[in-house]
Amino acid sequence: MHRAGSGAPAGSAAQDEDMTDGDLGNGTRTKSRTDPVIQRSVSCSGLSSQGSSRRGSQVSWSPGAPWSHSLLPNLSTAVCLEELSKAELRDELQKATETIELLHTELEAAHRYLEGKYAALKILQGQAILEKATSHTKNHLQKSEERAKALEKEVNSLQWELSLSQLRLRTSEQAFEKNFYR
Repeated sequence: MHRAGSGAPAGSAAQDEDMTDGDLGNGTRTKSRTDPVIQRSVSCSGLSSQGSSRRGSQVSWSPGAPWSHSLLPNLSTAVCLEELSKAELRDELQKATETIELLHTELEAAHRYLEGKYAALKILQGQAILEKATSHTKNHLQKSEERAKALEKEVNSLQWELSLSQLRLRTSEQAFEKNFYR
């Protein structure tokens, strides 16, 4: 791309003419640039000019497994965007877009997985609360049954004492009547 004010001599405009069509050349000639905004290092873009299309690739993610960086472009073979042709840039953009789509899909799957885990956790918490309440109720029921048995024993004891007292009263009445009517 020919930039005005890039410090290139006027004769180099013809040499850079091929850049207007997206052909950046074979990269063997060096160009001097003085504009600090335009100058970049060779590994600045983080994009790879090689690699296969990721259209047919599948994302496989399992919970607890480390995330794989295989979907990302190879950073060790990175080249600057200025050294790529428009077609290569389109390819890289397409690859990056596909990678982003795959990562987005993976993120959505992870989000759904975590939502499922959260729902399962809520269910388990509800079951634990129910189990605790059931256990508490069972304890109260057992204590109530024990109290009922103790009260039943006490009632039986009191009924026996009452029967005994009534028997003594009758015996006393009969003895009194016997002594009184004699």
